[in-house]
Amino acid sequence: MSENKRTLFYGLVAALTVGLAWAAEVTTRPQPMAGFGDIGTEFYPNFDDPTIATSLRVVAFDDDTATVREFSIEQRKTGDWVIPSHFNYPADAEDRLADTAASVLHITRDRLASQYEADHAKYGVVDPLDEDATQIMGRGERITLKSADDVVLADFVVGGKLEDREGYYHVRRPGDGKTYICKLDIDLSTKFSSWIESDLLKLDSWKLAEITIDRYSIDERRGRVIPESISTLRKKDSNWELDGLKDDEELRDDEIREMVNSLDDLEIVGVRPKPQGLNPDLSVDEELAGNPLLIEALKSDLAGKGFFIGRVTTDGDPRLFSNEGQLIAAADEGLVYSLYFGEVFTGSDEEIETGFAKSADTSDEDGQNDGNADDSQDADGQDDDESAGSLKRSRYIFVTTEFNEEYLDGEKPAEPVKPPELENGEPSADGGESTAAANEDDVDSESSGVASSGDEDAEASEETARVEDSEDPAAKAREEYEV
Repeated sequence: MSENKRTLFYGLVAALTVGLAWAAEVTTRPQPMAGFGDIGTEFYPNFDDPTIATSLRVVAFDDDTATVREFSIEQRKTGDWVIPSHFNYPADAEDRLADTAASVLHITRDRLASQYEADHAKYGVVDPLDEDATQIMGRGERITLKSADDVVLADFVVGGKLEDREGYYHVRRPGDGKTYICKLDIDLSTKFSSWIESDLLKLDSWKLAEITIDRYSIDERRGRVIPESISTLRKKDSNWELDGLKDDEELRDDEIREMVNSLDDLEIVGVRPKPQGLNPDLSVDEELAGNPLLIEALKSDLAGKGFFIGRVTTDGDPRLFSNEGQLIAAADEGLVYSLYFGEVFTGSDEEIETGFAKSADTSDEDGQNDGNADDSQDADGQDDDESAGSLKRSRYIFVTTEFNEEYLDGEKPAEPVKPPELENGEPSADGGESTAAANEDDVDSESSGVASSGDEDAEASEETARVEDSEDPAAKAREEYEV
């Protein structure tokens, strides 16, 4: 073998040896466990703008009752916000939802807890919407955010909290078998009052001008309401006076002050849909009033809440009355509030919010209603200590509002004067289409030559006419009247 051939042979043997060594190293190298490649990455990296979120859904599972509990917020196409889980009650949600969405941004996989579906119950990340009825224990809380076009921005099942790591939870994405450990600091409340204007009347107590308390009794057998007494308090120079007060009688100022403050402090803690058949003013729909079966159904629905459908006189129209009487409060802004106080309701926060109750109590321990007008608290603002455990006391209330200028403090508003040119008919929303059409006809018949000539003087004249018209007193008067 020549020297060159020997050198080439040894080179090939060396190269082959290196290749075999590399192949052996690669084939014996430990492979990473499935799922570890995601560690340190975000669940939803494309979700980076919290303001595009237009709906939130939170679903949890009640182990005691084996039922699903849901809370949801969404923005309608009209732009208003509602709470679908609470009978589409109007919500004050835009800013709060943006804050919640911002706290969901950039949730990162910190560690892999398990890649097996069998461990979901162990870590509390079973989907609460899972239809497998046999899988009750270990269900987590599912949080879903969507955009206006119903695109999922973020969707998590949050499970148990780690005892040895503050702020860390077991988390997974629905449809993904892997469970991760993640740090969470989500600004989330599913409390109804957190998403609404909870001040029931938005009333300043010092603006109250008159309070009328209408007391009556109800003869349910005859369907009659029997008037008993009406007390009217009027404020004069910051002091309250009672109509018909005798010389040897005096007002209990402390009790009046307590009642006024209670009206100011009334808060919404729950909501129920108004029964069909009741008009906005709480009168009974005429069609329903003529149907005895529907009337009885309406009465049955209202009776458990402390309300009654009846008449003051035999030939009077049927309307709503309440077991605890009626209070009418008028403010110096012209707003008049009518409050109908029903029965007391005792339950958990969830039961009070929606009425999906496991138990309810409509009376105090002695079986008597306490007459307290507050929707969630005693008159002094303290929670009822007699409530057992986490149960709280509230009261059913119907409220109507109307405007009465007689209560306005100061000069009464004057009715706007209709401009003379509107006396023969209202202009259209575009500022007078019929007049404009007539003018266009005039142009077509009398000035068609000028309009089609492209004369610059004609264009200048049209611009001058527009300016003069915008300064026309009649046009200004029309605009002010329509506003």
